[in-house]
Amino acid sequence: MDDIFSKVTAMILGCIFLFIVPVRLAYERQNNMFQTYIFTETVNMVDSVCNKGILYKEEYEKYRNRLALTGELYTVSIENYSVQNGYMADRIIELLDSGGSYAMKKGDILRVTVSDRHHHILIFYGGCIKDEDY
Repeated sequence: MDDIFSKVTAMILGCIFLFIVPVRLAYERQNNMFQTYIFTETVNMVDSVCNKGILYKEEYEKYRNRLALTGELYTVSIENYSVQNGYMADRIIELLDSGGSYAMKKGDILRVTVSDRHHHILIFYGGCIKDEDY
């Protein structure tokens, strides 16, 4: 009887190690690839805005569409700290959604935070506005 129990236990553990562990590792690898992709897209958008000093609606929509390619739902928060205007967060996305653009001054700080649907922060990236090309 003990021999049968140990064989069944060994078979169950074998199934776990042969099927469940590789699936879990593949999921973690895919999740890591998504985070790398999101980070790359965020860096490209923030660096572009920092070089130009303005965020256009089209640029923001293109960024959101690229994030949507992963099939996941993300919350994007854009914050700007300006010496003249102080701290601004929610108003930036409202301006972009209404069809406008958001201009910043040289020396302002731009920060973008990307969170997943569970409100875990995935990416936090920012930079200083280098030029005013608008």
